[in-house]
Amino acid sequence: MEFFEASVSLMVRTLVVSARWAGRKRRLCLEQASATAQAGRIAELEARVVVLEDAVAFRDARLEVLERLRLLWLIDYYQIPKRS
Repeated sequence: MEFFEASVSLMVRTLVVSARWAGRKRRLCLEQASATAQAGRIAELEARVVVLEDAVAFRDARLEVLERLRLLWLIDYYQIPKRS
């Protein structure tokens, strides 16, 4: 009878240890999946930032050209001498 109780006790302990290990492994896998998803999201956001920075630089360059053209138009319209 003692042998049977010892065997059952050992099996229960084995199951508990296995369940703990499986729980830890699952938690680690979920953490890694979350970290991977976050890393993917960060990479996506960084790519969007690069695209937006390029768009802003293009807009700024275009605005600068338009401002120069506006000044040239004003000089021509009001017949302002280019050299004083």
